[in-house]
Amino acid sequence: GLQILSKQRCESLYNSIDKNNDGKVTMKELRKASYENKDFSALLNGKTLNNEGAKKLKDFLDKDGDKYVSREEWLMAFGFKVSEKKHTGMQAVMALPGIVEAFKVLKVTKEDFEAEAKETFDIYDSNECGAISIKELEKCLSDIAGEKVETWLLKRVFKGLDVDGNGKISLDEFYVLVAKAYLEEGKKEARL
Repeated sequence: GLQILSKQRCESLYNSIDKNNDGKVTMKELRKASYENKDFSALLNGKTLNNEGAKKLKDFLDKDGDKYVSREEWLMAFGFKVSEKKHTGMQAVMALPGIVEAFKVLKVTKEDFEAEAKETFDIYDSNECGAISIKELEKCLSDIAGEKVETWLLKRVFKGLDVDGNGKISLDEFYVLVAKAYLEEGKKEARL
């Protein structure tokens, strides 16, 4: 198991491994740190990591599968509670499993996606208040489904999208709905 460190030590260790300070520790950074970083090396009982070892450690720490170890994931590995920040916007979209593949299959770029999501959002934000109400979402889902959406389903989708719980769906929150539609499309395309 990992040695017990104070949260502060834990954070400063993360910072010293994350050489370029981008809040993402890569497999390479882990491997390098096992050679160069005394504190990290001590944590590994003086072992150095080869590529395979670094990959195993990264896979173990990387809970959301985005190929990096974030500060939160690092702290969680040492048993520290981290307030789970829910992602919204493009960050949440890119964290969806399979989305990168769906974009490839559908031949869209991130920029295309953002533009289309914004355009769709503006269509359904009928009173132009910069947010979508449950009524406006109902129209949007009915248009997508081609039929009226059941109330229970509407409520469930709305609750799932309204990450900050303010009773409205912001553009950032709306991205995730559009991304899920893209995932479905991508799956269909891939099957053809």
